[in-house]
Amino acid sequence: MHDEGARESERLRGVYHRWAPVYDRLLGRVFRDARRRSIDRLSLTPDDRVVLPGAGTGLDLPLLPPVRAAVALDITPEMLGRARSATGPNVAERILGDAMRQPFPDASFEAAILHLILAVAPDGGRVMAETCRVLRPGGRIA
Repeated sequence: MHDEGARESERLRGVYHRWAPVYDRLLGRVFRDARRRSIDRLSLTPDDRVVLPGAGTGLDLPLLPPVRAAVALDITPEMLGRARSATGPNVAERILGDAMRQPFPDASFEAAILHLILAVAPDGGRVMAETCRVLRPGGRIA
């Protein structure tokens, strides 16, 4: 199973490598209002640390209110490269990594944003389990 997941992750890197240059133009406006509503439901505070596994091109970053830390994680260097130019009230840390094996200690964040990642990850359940692991008790997920 691990080899199958690794192969699927590699396949996704290739897919999103090709999508990176056009992703925002094709999907940015389509999901913007839904993203904003989802983030609003988190009731983020200036003390919160937020993780965005599968952050892609960083479309969520400009929609975040001021928080203590925003960390964007993505498996594709090209998508993460585009996230580097995302603007907003937060200077997000951008990390190249796999949402199924998040490189963070347990209980590191108060909130997580999982927009459009669970459906495309090779194992959405594992992404969810890893996200729950890195959330503090009582953490919130959008």
